[in-house]
Amino acid sequence: MPVSVLAYNRGMLSEFLQISPKITVLPVVHGSGDFAIEVRRVMLAQKFDCLAVPLPGSFHEPVEAAIHDLPNITLVIQPEARQFDTGWSPDSEREDDDESEPSRECSYVPIDPCQPVIAAIRIAMQERIPRAFIDLETENFRSIPASLPDPYAVKQIAADRFAAAVLPAIPRPAEGQPEHRVAFMAQRLRELEQKHNSVLFVCSLADWPWIREAYHEHTECPVEDDEVEDAYIVQPETSGLLFVLSELPYITGLYELARARLDEDDNFSFDGVKQLVLDSRVEYENDLGARAR
Repeated sequence: MPVSVLAYNRGMLSEFLQISPKITVLPVVHGSGDFAIEVRRVMLAQKFDCLAVPLPGSFHEPVEAAIHDLPNITLVIQPEARQFDTGWSPDSEREDDDESEPSRECSYVPIDPCQPVIAAIRIAMQERIPRAFIDLETENFRSIPASLPDPYAVKQIAADRFAAAVLPAIPRPAEGQPEHRVAFMAQRLRELEQKHNSVLFVCSLADWPWIREAYHEHTECPVEDDEVEDAYIVQPETSGLLFVLSELPYITGLYELARARLDEDDNFSFDGVKQLVLDSRVEYENDLGARAR
């Protein structure tokens, strides 16, 4: 019986997502609890002896230390290179007088259990699978927005089918840093397969076809790692969790509670909203009593 290119068994990735006989890629939508569950399903259904993630090596130690602290939500921050403005104006002089320490831009990684990459690292740590942080070190990270489909669909179809459906709409990375990062990660994957027999690479749905292309074409990265500052862990204010977390804080809490209790958590992205409304109604009635409408 012929075997389809795309897998039908949930959790089992097909040859379609293999970059090489030793490297399998799992393209994800960042910030999706549904894909975090899919990552868990894949990693527990198949055996891998290394996990590769699209984060630079300077984030490795603080990210894993922060994951140990989950479900406490934190951020791993890395200050970017200072941008010096050579232009002068009376207003800029007054601003310099007012501020003894100018603000700086930062790159940051939210240690969010609903982030698929964080979920993958968390599982790899628990299963004692070696982790490789393979992205390029950059002084000033350039974030590229991507328009991707609703990740809820991954509940109905396998991850490989989802990736195949989106493939024609994924644009080529822009010149400069995005292109360099793709080539650098492909280069690092070639190095990893010299040491490991089965590597899982969890990366953005927007990047995986170009990393695969760079791998097969042996594209060399024209730049080296930048000198960067140390990354460190910070605790966000409770009022800022709505910004930090990819899902609503209440729904993230449901995922973590279900994980602690070993409960089913497949449908929180939908049912969690319903539960949020019901619990809000109860609190509203308890707070206002007979005055509640």
